[in-house]
Amino acid sequence: MGSSASKSSKKAVLKTATSNQYPKQQMKVLAMGQHIVSVQLQQQQQQQQQQQQHNSAMQQQPASAPPQAQDKKHHELSDDEIKKRLDRYIETDKAIREWEGKNLPKAVQAKRAQLADINETLKTLEQQYRAACEKVAKEKADVDKMQNPSVKAFFKDQQEFDEKMSKEQEEYLEAVSEQEVVKKQLDGIQTQAKALEREANDASANMNTLMSLYDEQDQILDDIFSGHYGSDLENQLEEEVDNLLDRKERIGVAKYKWANGRLLLQHACNQLAFAVGRWQTLAQVPMSSIQIKYQLATETRNNLIAASQNIMSAKRYLNNIKFPYCETEEMATLDRACSNIYIDMQSPDRHQHALQCYSVTHRRCAALLQWFDTVINNTIEKDLAKAKAELGPKQAQLRKERLRLMQEKIEAGGGQLNINDK
Repeated sequence: MGSSASKSSKKAVLKTATSNQYPKQQMKVLAMGQHIVSVQLQQQQQQQQQQQQHNSAMQQQPASAPPQAQDKKHHELSDDEIKKRLDRYIETDKAIREWEGKNLPKAVQAKRAQLADINETLKTLEQQYRAACEKVAKEKADVDKMQNPSVKAFFKDQQEFDEKMSKEQEEYLEAVSEQEVVKKQLDGIQTQAKALEREANDASANMNTLMSLYDEQDQILDDIFSGHYGSDLENQLEEEVDNLLDRKERIGVAKYKWANGRLLLQHACNQLAFAVGRWQTLAQVPMSSIQIKYQLATETRNNLIAASQNIMSAKRYLNNIKFPYCETEEMATLDRACSNIYIDMQSPDRHQHALQCYSVTHRRCAALLQWFDTVINNTIEKDLAKAKAELGPKQAQLRKERLRLMQEKIEAGGGQLNINDK
């Protein structure tokens, strides 16, 4: 029941809980752990040999005083001291179980990674917004230039001038629309970044609380049992609990990533549906209402781009998983269609071809969302429920064995101990 062994094993669980895969990754971690243990055993053997040589040399010297137990770092506790530590052990154990149920390692690691991703997106949007502002200024200057009498005189007739002016005004309105969209996206991502940073800091603080509880519990066990395990069973149970906790945390990480990916896909499906609807509406607008057509095309494009970004963000959450639909090649096709949207809107044939592209992407995104639901509900949730079902009883056995050992230790000294662990 040594504190150092307990502490290192628990912290190892917390560290490896942030791995991306389960259970494949566990084999790598276990193999690495076996290598580390092997090295540690060799170091311990060398240290023991050196200590034996040192002890032999010391025994050959004349004894000037009664031998002192130089390596003894613990003192025997009284029954009252053990009882106090026992009460505190029960309290910390309950608190630890509550914190472990919140899957804190996953929360800290995932939120920090998500925050880093959002900050990168924020930088990109800031660059896009600056570019959009520059584009608005340029298009506004072009419109103002057209109103100059000397420029107007350059055109052979009023109709040619009106066509050119209409085109410049449309480009200006398009630039303003793009600027507004990017500004809204920028404001939204800034709000998300601030909220996520608070969440990440809170999760880190909670993680520190859990680690402090681990340290305190280990110190209690160290004080009571002088740095040794109370029994072979306690040692075995602790190892089993650590392994089961490690597995539960891994599955928790997977659930978090898949659930967040699903949320992004849900947004993407809604955006694609809206884009398809706007594109269909555009076909009903006469060519004489060119400004309305540009507005509808811009709304369609913006939602297609947002949907593409959400799908690719879901892909980044699970970069080691090959999606059955909406893979990178498909999204590249959608991106190319977005870049041609203002050309596609002018021709019925091109409009219909683009509509087919958007509709197919929408259907495949919906199918991908359904696939996510199947994986989450039929695999991850079941695996997580199984892991929790195996972990709970094993934790109870470990707690029961430790309390039994504490009671046995007190009663061996002639004391009495009634344990209330509810």
